[in-house]
Amino acid sequence: MVVLIYMIAVISSLFSAEMHFFHKKGGRNISDILYAVFTIMSVWTTVAYVCILTGLMIEIPWFYKTSAPVNLLIPPIGFLYVKYVLLGEKKIKYIELLHFLPALLMLFNYLPFYFIPIAEKTEIVRKVTTDLRFQYVSQDGILPERWYYVIRSCQSFIYIIIQFIYLQKFEQRNPWVKTTLVPKKVISWLRLYTLLYAIIFCSFIVILLLLSFSKNTNLANVNIVPSTIVALCSLVINGYFLANYDLFYQINNFNKYKPVYYN
Repeated sequence: MVVLIYMIAVISSLFSAEMHFFHKKGGRNISDILYAVFTIMSVWTTVAYVCILTGLMIEIPWFYKTSAPVNLLIPPIGFLYVKYVLLGEKKIKYIELLHFLPALLMLFNYLPFYFIPIAEKTEIVRKVTTDLRFQYVSQDGILPERWYYVIRSCQSFIYIIIQFIYLQKFEQRNPWVKTTLVPKKVISWLRLYTLLYAIIFCSFIVILLLLSFSKNTNLANVNIVPSTIVALCSLVINGYFLANYDLFYQINNFNKYKPVYYN
């Protein structure tokens, strides 16, 4: 059931990304591109997780750990999406490329692993699919594996907090968003988007804790609840966007509703 929900979430995510890339009347802006990239990165990590969950990763061992640096791209891209929707900025600033430095460092961390022989990598993947705890204790990169999960957890926590604070301060400084219909809908979407990814983050922490302390190696028995929550949240995020198709265009016009005296 969890795998089925994940697969439905992947399909809806791909539809959403395709809409942002190819079906935007009036042209795409930076927030469209950021959301599409965010969605594709989420699909990448979801597919990698499902491949481990189902044992399919044994058939494609070269794909193992490719999602590690991608996971570190998702929080900053999510934050920049929220920021650029609110500010209506047209292009990314060079200084903000520093947000992606952790992902770049993690890519270099795993480079030696990416080039090991397929037979050796297949054996590692086989151990992971047999006992999921193995991926949290084996050292596949230059750094001890626990550091990857510490960095990923801290990064996600920091960006989620920053997103909530950013949204709250924006509403306080721009009270017009609470009284105008379209901006109010956009703010509600951004709050839901941030909240659901906060829930996904909490579920990820629960999964880590369960796999760290549980003696049961069967994933279905260990973390079925948090895994289901992650899958449902991913489905709701893209399902909400697809169901509220007008929001697709209202985001681009968000700042056009700003009263003159706030400029």
